[in-house]
Amino acid sequence: MRTKDALGTALLAGLIVATTNDNTLLVPSPFFAELFWITAGVQLTRLQAWQPGQAITAAGLLAAVSFPVWATRPPTPLPGELLFFRAAAEAETPRDYDTYSRWQLAPGEYRVLLRSCTESCTIISTATLATTAEQPVASFKLSGDLRQIPEQRLELQVYPGQSSVQVTPLATHSWKVRLKP
Repeated sequence: MRTKDALGTALLAGLIVATTNDNTLLVPSPFFAELFWITAGVQLTRLQAWQPGQAITAAGLLAAVSFPVWATRPPTPLPGELLFFRAAAEAETPRDYDTYSRWQLAPGEYRVLLRSCTESCTIISTATLATTAEQPVASFKLSGDLRQIPEQRLELQVYPGQSSVQVTPLATHSWKVRLKP
C-alpha cells in the first residue's frame, strides 16, 4: 500500500498486532474502536492504487483478527440428562465433601468438574467418564475440600472428553452449600 501517512499506517499496524494478543477490536472499548475505524477510513481515502497483494493481505488479516469469533460456536446441547444427584446442603467441615451423580449420556468420553464458586471458581475435583451404546448410564462420586467460607455455590459441569477451542460446558448443575458454624 502506498501512502504518505506513516503515522496512520503505524497506528493501524499497531492496533492489528495488539488485537492478535488482546482482542481490542472484537470486544473494543469505544476509544480503541473509534480510533481504529477512523484511522482505517482515512487510510482508505488516501489509497492511491489497489494491487492484488493488498486484497489478499487484507482478507488474511481480517480472517486472523476475527478468529475468536468464527472459532467459537454455540454450545451443543448435552446429548443426555442428569438422572440422579445427591450432595449435602450443609457441611460440618470443608474437608471431604462428597457428591453423587448419575448421568445418561450419548456414547463418548466426558470430563466432569466439581467447582467451588464465590467471585471466581476453583476446581475441587475432576473425573473422566466414558459411555457406550451398551452402557449409556454412568454413575460416579466426586469428593474434595471446600473453601473455608460460610457459603459458596458449587457447580458440577460436564465437558467433552477431548479439548477444544470451546470452553463452554455441555451441562452445569449448581447448588449452594453452607458450612455449619
